[in-house]
Amino acid sequence: MTSVSRTWLRRVPCSPFRRRLASALVVAAGLTPSSVISIREADGTEGLMLSALVVLIAPVIPLFLVVLHRFHPMLMSQHCASFLAGCVWVFGSILTLLAAMLGGAGDVLVLLQGSAIGAAIIAALLAFRSESSGRKRRWIASGCQAFAVSAAIWSLSVVAIVVVQAETLAENRRFCIGGHFRDDKVTSFLDLRGFSFFTTASGYKMGQVWYFHGVLLVEAEGGNEVYNWSPSRMRFDQVENPKSFLANPAHACTPRIDYWTSLL
Repeated sequence: MTSVSRTWLRRVPCSPFRRRLASALVVAAGLTPSSVISIREADGTEGLMLSALVVLIAPVIPLFLVVLHRFHPMLMSQHCASFLAGCVWVFGSILTLLAAMLGGAGDVLVLLQGSAIGAAIIAALLAFRSESSGRKRRWIASGCQAFAVSAAIWSLSVVAIVVVQAETLAENRRFCIGGHFRDDKVTSFLDLRGFSFFTTASGYKMGQVWYFHGVLLVEAEGGNEVYNWSPSRMRFDQVENPKSFLANPAHACTPRIDYWTSLL
């Protein structure tokens, strides 16, 4: 065996920085919302604009902290990092619960997304001075990081699941995917992630006042076939009588033959 082969086969451990960086990138990719409340939609309301900025920035904070720790590992003490992590846990939990209460049909997903973002920030904070920290602190950081990364990976994997199911149900026919509530649209593959492809609209399963998380329309004789995306079942379920709904899901989008190309 040559020296090159020995080098290739030799197990080279991944540095803590690379692991944290990879985790932070996955979290940012899986948890960052594809769209937030626009300034025009906020209509000058400071509370709405602040909420929009928090929702947009929060998933990227772990990445910022990982890079900051790489170049300034002694920036904060263990006590300071633990205090900030505690503040994130308290205030993050309160904001997440409030958001979930206003999350309508997507309350569980809002709760999971907020919890995962908070866990990622806590893990990044506890990385400061982790070399000299106790085992309990390291276990908390590892657990938070594992939870956040798992949630982000699930969110990203939903894109592949939606694509496969849409192709299977379409069977080479024209199709499209859209939102049901107001003007929700699917304009890129980012909109198909688990923490993006759902609705926060309220409603009841009583026919005309219920809103779907997402809609798949497939071209068919006599009218388009309508399918509703179920986050809990991770599949599209056919809607038997779409015209009975106040907001007709059959108008969510226009089926086309090159739908996936339009999302690039």
